[in-house]
Amino acid sequence: MTGNTAPIIQDVNLVSEWENYGDAVEKALSSATIGEPITIAWRYQYYVENSTHHVFEQCRVFGPDGNRVTMDQYEDNQIASKNGWGVFEHGMTFTTTNADPGEYTAEVLLRDETGDGTSEAATVTFTLEEPSNS
Repeated sequence: MTGNTAPIIQDVNLVSEWENYGDAVEKALSSATIGEPITIAWRYQYYVENSTHHVFEQCRVFGPDGNRVTMDQYEDNQIASKNGWGVFEHGMTFTTTNADPGEYTAEVLLRDETGDGTSEAATVTFTLEEPSNS
């Protein structure tokens, strides 16, 4: 294919869990409790060539002060069932044990490892709250 084949991020969300396709959107949350793990999940379009789906994925989380508090990355390399544009999802889980309460931002960036292109960064903002004393 000629033209831009950079991955296109459609959605990024804090989710209750990410196990199956659809969870990145259907299980979206606006807040989580400090001390519990959080999962950031994203849905994206990717152009598969030669039956190869190979994407470098990076998720960074920034705290209330704007500083990065954590980061993870993953290299997704698999054989795809068909060539052309497809929609995929992935998620990463982070600990919040030492987090401060406040508003956080997660940023996702994807790079196509078979073609040439990097997605536009996509973000989600969410709140981490103190556990309730019940």
